[in-house]
Amino acid sequence: MKKSIKGIILIINIILVIMIISGASVKAVTNVINYEETTEVINNPERGFYHTNFLKLKESNNQAVSDSSNQLIYLDVDISDFSYAINKSADKELTQDAINALDNSLKNEKNNNNSIILRFVYDQNADGIKSDEGILDGEKRRVEPSLEMIKRHIVQLKDIFYKYQTTIYTLQMGFFGAYGELHSTSMCTTENFNEIINCLLENTPETITISVRTPSQYANWANVDITKINENITIKGENSYRVGIFNDGYLGSSSDLGTFKNRKKEVEWLSKQATHTPYGGEAVINDEESSSVQGYNYINKYSLMDNLEIEAKKTHTSYLNYEWNQKLHREWQAKKYNGTDELYKNSDLSDYDYINNHLGYRLYVKNNEYQKEIKPGKTFKYNITVENVGFAPVIKNKICKVLLVDDSNNVKYSTFVDFDIKEFKSQETISKSFEFEIPEELTEGNYKIYLQIASEIEENKSPYLAIRFANSEIWEDSLQANYLGKLTVSKNAVDDNNSESNKNENAQKESNNIEELINNNISDLTVADKKIPQAGNNCDLILIIIAINLIVMIIFKKLSK
Repeated sequence: MKKSIKGIILIINIILVIMIISGASVKAVTNVINYEETTEVINNPERGFYHTNFLKLKESNNQAVSDSSNQLIYLDVDISDFSYAINKSADKELTQDAINALDNSLKNEKNNNNSIILRFVYDQNADGIKSDEGILDGEKRRVEPSLEMIKRHIVQLKDIFYKYQTTIYTLQMGFFGAYGELHSTSMCTTENFNEIINCLLENTPETITISVRTPSQYANWANVDITKINENITIKGENSYRVGIFNDGYLGSSSDLGTFKNRKKEVEWLSKQATHTPYGGEAVINDEESSSVQGYNYINKYSLMDNLEIEAKKTHTSYLNYEWNQKLHREWQAKKYNGTDELYKNSDLSDYDYINNHLGYRLYVKNNEYQKEIKPGKTFKYNITVENVGFAPVIKNKICKVLLVDDSNNVKYSTFVDFDIKEFKSQETISKSFEFEIPEELTEGNYKIYLQIASEIEENKSPYLAIRFANSEIWEDSLQANYLGKLTVSKNAVDDNNSESNKNENAQKESNNIEELINNNISDLTVADKKIPQAGNNCDLILIIIAINLIVMIIFKKLSK
């Protein structure tokens, strides 16, 4: 009877110890991070489905535009009134009134916490090919001004480009052809194209990438053999490092409506080039009868999830047009996701939901490790493991700032840290650290740790284009920051102890320790005389274990009489 009593007590203790280690029982610390990705839509900046806003610039009486409903905006700027082919008077420089309207429009979008895909267009409605508008030039019409005037317009816009370099996500080359898509005009010769892209590179900051329509256009400008473009690797600091692709025929046919000459090689090139330049555009309906998929009117074998998921990851697709094409989007929305991602496969989400959540970057915290208690004046180090499940990395530079916040949500200390969010490449899990010194004068007490990641962080202003991790209950909207754990600042703290970790190997070690204790035939395991590995603040649970032991022993003693 005594052996069976001891056996029952042993089993109860083992269960309780496992509960402590796994955290399956009581969590003594609030705001514990959930180390799993949520399927919630995270409206992070510089990624996702964009919405279109149009700005028509005239010589005078211009009105700025604004969009307060959407975070990623494609701003289509029509400057055709300054071309002789349209105004029938003369090629003209941009007026200050027109420049001011563009300035105010970008200011509005920045105040709305938006980022901008920017394109300038002379042939807004494809008049050069649809009607007798413009100038007949051989068999093609053109509505653009002279090459020199186009370059003059770019120079006039230089100050705008520099002023709003954090707001402008990418500058699509535009200027030439129908809809500014660099086709259907006699002006878009290789020579003219090269002059305009060089002019753009000279008059924009390095932080702004330039997107052209096809890999062939890039290859002609960069003097790269298009048949060997897959071998082209650009280096930071080179002009070619800043030039990417916008694809307005995305997955519409075997060539994406003429985007690719050799899809396999050019996609391979994009798999490298689009790690530092945005790639995206307009997903279009099926343009090839031979590639249609049974049961769908607008999805073809390229835009079917089986292929899209593979290619979007290879090309690091960051953005797509929300408005175009809605017929295709509705079929994605009607189709339940059945791809390779188990999280989405086991949900009721659609292909569209999966695409929407994975365009661009999608970062979530998998583990963290840091010293829970620290003395004032000491260096605090935080290690974080993040997985980027999105199609693409973060493209533009970000600033990172750590906040120490008291229980009343007041920021008691903040400091910028060296933490490059762009290093979290798509489809990779990476561990990185940041560190800073705890001020001597910081009041002792308990603090919550938050991390701000944004394009601009200024005192007494909300961070501009802040990034949220895709964990549930991690985001503090009032701070525009991600919760990373708790820290106690105390003069009595023991140096380099109480390291909090969520690493799987640590949990495995604890499980192995329990197994070893059992195998060594320990007959009576109690908290009173055995060291239990900690997983957070488990004092209450330890007291519970002691109480349960005493109660069970008393009950079985009475039963054994």
